[in-house]
Amino acid sequence: MIDLDTMRRLVGLHTGIPEPVYRSWPAVNFSTYLKKHRSMAHLHYAASNPAPAKKAQTFGIAYHMAVFESKRFAKEVAIAPSVDRRTKDGKAAWAEFLAKSEGMTIIEEDEAFAIGAMMAALNAHPTIRKLIGAEGPCEAAVVWIDEETQLPCKARLDKFLPGVLALDLKSTTDASPVGWPFNANRWNYDQQAAHYYDGFSTVAEPTPFCFIAQESEPPYAAALWTPDDETVAVGRTKNRAALRRIAECVKSGVWPGYSEKVERFRLPEWAMNTNPEGLPKVDDAEHPF
Repeated sequence: MIDLDTMRRLVGLHTGIPEPVYRSWPAVNFSTYLKKHRSMAHLHYAASNPAPAKKAQTFGIAYHMAVFESKRFAKEVAIAPSVDRRTKDGKAAWAEFLAKSEGMTIIEEDEAFAIGAMMAALNAHPTIRKLIGAEGPCEAAVVWIDEETQLPCKARLDKFLPGVLALDLKSTTDASPVGWPFNANRWNYDQQAAHYYDGFSTVAEPTPFCFIAQESEPPYAAALWTPDDETVAVGRTKNRAALRRIAECVKSGVWPGYSEKVERFRLPEWAMNTNPEGLPKVDDAEHPF
């Protein structure tokens, strides 16, 4: 999982790094913190046994490429034909498509349509359009060594405008002023922001971090969000605790799962508030009938 010697040679800022290459670098990144939330055993297994990209991840790769690297999108993304694979002709057409698109990211026709509509919505936002088109490297990655734990760390941005903004594009169910903070908390974006702040300020020019949050359903509304100082501080505290725990496991070689003791559990409060038939309790005074 961790290869300090290899990563020391990569310390610094790298531009145009493809996703597979970045994933192969043995270092702590934002997703490492998320795996740690379940157990250190889960973290270690995931790092040692990388899972193939899921459909949603494949769409995300194509979506990001279309927005920030349109030339790569044209060369590396293939749109699956709408054919009936149960028929002889359909099977032959599908086999021909797979042969021609070997090694490419494959998306469905409806996904390609959605990506086009999402890009149109981004371009309709004047500030986002200006930032996406600004001069600056896409898929910029940084590698650094955490001073306290000596763990190698990495981070990869969608676009880096040194001294101006570090941009990361997120699809979300709700990018509104009410919904975005809840989604950011759910997906631990405070930790991502802190991790990216620390990484880019260590090996590059300190730059404010900003999310381009775009809704995944029509009209694909988008907004720009940057975390306040307190939010980043909370994320940094969580990251520090995680780094220390990972360092302990690296040193000991032991990656524990769940507690070795018999632990007592309790149902969630909503489940405790039921009658013997399993139906929620109803206060007669508040019953509408």
